[in-house]
Amino acid sequence: MRIHPQWFFASDRAGGSASSQNSGTGSCTCGPDLTAYMTEFINAACDSQGADLLQQYITSGNQDQYDAALMNLGGLFGVGESWNFSGYIVNFRTNPPSLWAQTSDCPSGDCPDCNLGITLCGYCFDYTTPGKIIYGYVGSYLGLSSDVLQAIWAIVLTGELITDTAPDAAVSAGIALHRAAPSPPVDLSAVCPAISPYFQSMDVLPDCIACTTPWSGALPPS
Repeated sequence: MRIHPQWFFASDRAGGSASSQNSGTGSCTCGPDLTAYMTEFINAACDSQGADLLQQYITSGNQDQYDAALMNLGGLFGVGESWNFSGYIVNFRTNPPSLWAQTSDCPSGDCPDCNLGITLCGYCFDYTTPGKIIYGYVGSYLGLSSDVLQAIWAIVLTGELITDTAPDAAVSAGIALHRAAPSPPVDLSAVCPAISPYFQSMDVLPDCIACTTPWSGALPPS
């Protein structure tokens, strides 16, 4: 059974203020602070008919339903799908007129790495990082173990089941966030303390200056 993408954004909730700024060591500012927006995205995904159905399949005890849920979860984080947070952000960045530029004064400067970065919890990261955290949280919320989620993520990235790769730190951060805040809606104040222990192993951009402007873009349309 294919789960329709429009199910996943039945509602959205407002986030709070962003974390403090990390000064960075370079001259370029990365993209706006997506901490609150990422939290809204997590809450919208969890509070949806699609998430309810996946959770029912995963916990049903029926192997066929469990396998179907895994396939749908992996597919929904693929290119062009509703939970592909990175693709949604890139769409705003590259399709003129740029909503990114209209809603924030970041990024600034001529540094390709920084210009492709985003801010989370006062640090600059590669723009793909929030999507991995969302995936880790949502998958854990649905009842999947860390090992299963890491294996599915490898399939999403490579199209193959690879079991000997190191766990993705950002996915692990999302799982840790679920452990810290197991019942959505997630409060913004819980996000940075839960995920920051994983920053050292994540795609931090140390030569970029973090942006202090929270982004308030709309969630993907239903």
